[in-house]
Amino acid sequence: MVKSKLIKKLSLKNPSLKVSQIKHMLDILFSSIAENLKNDKPVEIRSFGRWDIKKIKAKYSARNPKTGEKIYVPPKKKISFKMSKHLKDEINKAKVHQYQLLVRCAELVVEKIDLLGYGICQYQDGIYLFNGSYWELTVKDVIKNFLGQAAEKLGIERDKSRYYLFKEKLYEQLKSGVTQMVPKVCDMVSINLQNGTYDITRAKRALRPFNKRDFIRYQLPFAFESEATAPLFQSFLAKVLPDPACQKILAEYIGYVFIKGHVLKLEKVLLLFGSGANGKSVVFDVVKALVGDENISHYSLQSLCDQAGYNRAELANKLVNYSSELNGDLSADKFKQLASGEPIEARHLYSSPFILKDYGKLIFNCNEFPWKVEHTYGFFRRFLILPFIVNIPDEEQDKRLSEKIIESELPGVFTWAMQGLERLLKQQNFTHSEVTNGVLSQFKMESDTVQLFLKENEYQPSAKKHDSMRAIYDDYRSFCAQDGYQAVNMKNLRKRVETLGYTVQRKNTGNVIFISRL
Repeated sequence: MVKSKLIKKLSLKNPSLKVSQIKHMLDILFSSIAENLKNDKPVEIRSFGRWDIKKIKAKYSARNPKTGEKIYVPPKKKISFKMSKHLKDEINKAKVHQYQLLVRCAELVVEKIDLLGYGICQYQDGIYLFNGSYWELTVKDVIKNFLGQAAEKLGIERDKSRYYLFKEKLYEQLKSGVTQMVPKVCDMVSINLQNGTYDITRAKRALRPFNKRDFIRYQLPFAFESEATAPLFQSFLAKVLPDPACQKILAEYIGYVFIKGHVLKLEKVLLLFGSGANGKSVVFDVVKALVGDENISHYSLQSLCDQAGYNRAELANKLVNYSSELNGDLSADKFKQLASGEPIEARHLYSSPFILKDYGKLIFNCNEFPWKVEHTYGFFRRFLILPFIVNIPDEEQDKRLSEKIIESELPGVFTWAMQGLERLLKQQNFTHSEVTNGVLSQFKMESDTVQLFLKENEYQPSAKKHDSMRAIYDDYRSFCAQDGYQAVNMKNLRKRVETLGYTVQRKNTGNVIFISRL
C-alpha cells in the first residue's frame, strides 16, 4: 500500500478529519520514526512491531563479483523490522478467513444450483452445468464472472468479489469441489432432441423425458417425429450414390456418431470421395444441420493429428468432426487412435495436457486420395470410403437443395439415420459393399507410388529373372519425378516390393530383385 492509499483509507474511517490533517499527522509519524532510526534508536509500536538498526562491519577483503579483484567495503547500517505476535496472529487469522470464504462461497453456489433442480460437475478438464435438457460445457470467463456476482450477493465486499484474482481462486475452488462425473455404462443409445431423449436398443425404441443422470452433453436442433420421412433427401441419394449398399452405409455411419465406444466400436473413418458436382456438399450441409452447429467441428485430419493437441481437445463435446481437408502429412499413430476412439492426449491453449476419452467420430470429403500415408493393414482398414462419382449436369442442379431438405426433412433424415443405427446394432458391423471395397483398393494403389510404378511398367514377380535393385530404384525415382510424386527411399522401396510378393536377394554384385515384364 502506498502513502496516498493509506491517507484515503484513513480518511474514509475518520470522516471528521480533513485529508490535509491526516497527511500532516502521517508526515509527523514517519519523520519521527526516521529521526530515531538516524540516531541509532529503535522504534517500537505496540501490537504492530519494532524497527532496529543493525551495524555491519567493514570488509577489507571483499571481492568484486564482476572482476574478481579485492575491494574494501565500508561499514554500514541496516534497518530490520520484526512484527509483533499480535500482528502475526491477525495476519494468520485473515488467511484462514479467506480460505473459509472461498470454500463456503463455492459450496453455496453448488447448493443453490442443486436446489434449483439443475446440476454441476467436472469432466475432462471442464465444468458442466445441466440446463434442464442436457449438460452444457461452461466458458471459464463466464463462470468466473457468475461466481463473482454470486459472492457479492452472498455479502462479500463489492471490490473483493469483482477482483480478478479472487474470482480465479473461486473458480479453482469450485473446480476442486464439484463432483467428477463418471458416465454410466449401458448398452442403450440415448439421443437428446428438442422434445425429449430417444432411446434405442436392439429390442426397443422410445422417447422419454430428459434425465440429468444420462450425462448427455448435446441436444439436436429439432424435435423427434416418429412418422417423419425424407423423400427429397432419399431421391437425391438415389441419384448421387446409386449403390443401395453405399446408401445403407451412409445411414449407418450417421447413426454411428451417436453410439458410444462401449456399445459398439468399429474403428472407422468415413470418407466421401469424388470430384466435381457430385453431391458431397449437400451431404455435408445436411449432416451439419442434423447434429447442430454446436455439436460439430471442422478440423483437418492433419491438425487433429499434430503433436500439440489443441484442436483434438475441441472434439471433447462434439458428435462429429466433418471436414473437407485431408491431404498432407499426418501422424499415422494418432490417426489410428482417433479412428478407433481410443484415449488420446489433448490440451487446451495455456492449460495442462489431459487424456481425451469420449469424442466425436470423423468424416471427410475429398476430391483425391492422400498419398503421404502409412502403407499398413492397420492404417487402411480404418477407412470406410463412399464413391460420389455421378456428376450432376448444371441444368439438373438445384442450388437450394440443401436448404429445402434442412427446412422440411430433418426429422425424416433422422428417422432414416436411426434405421441405419438399428441395422448397425443388429449386424454389429457396416453393410458389406463390393463398391466400397473396390474404392479402398483404388486408394491403396493411388497412394502407393511403388505399386503405381510397377503397374505402369507392367512388372510382375519372377522366379528366375532378376534385375539390379539400384537400377529399378533409379527407374522408380525417374517415374516419380516425371509425374510429380515424392519417391520413397531405397529401404522403403524394398519393404514395399517384398510386401507385394517380390523377392530381394543379396548377390556378389549387390541386391537384386526377382522381377520381369508381362
